[in-house]
Amino acid sequence: MPDLVEEHVPGSCQACGKSLAQIASQGYHKRQLTDLPAPSSLLFHEYRVMVKQYSCGHKNAREFPPEANAPVQYGHRIKSHVSYLHHWQLIPIGRTAEL
Repeated sequence: MPDLVEEHVPGSCQACGKSLAQIASQGYHKRQLTDLPAPSSLLFHEYRVMVKQYSCGHKNAREFPPEANAPVQYGHRIKSHVSYLHHWQLIPIGRTAEL
């Protein structure tokens, strides 16, 4: 279960430009980012891009944020921490993965 959920809702139809404010969502696509908010726990941040279809038949969805470029990935803080442990503290990659 994600700790944070951020919804990205399309405002207007990409095909005809009409407002989607009163159109019900047909679901969403999601991507998750796992990161370190504090030294002792993980923070799970889920991005949801709502899908709406206007009466013209076109399905609309906004783009995911640049940091959410795959269904599940690590955030910049956890990547920095792993890089620090491996390159600066010289912890072998196998031991870093165990950590």
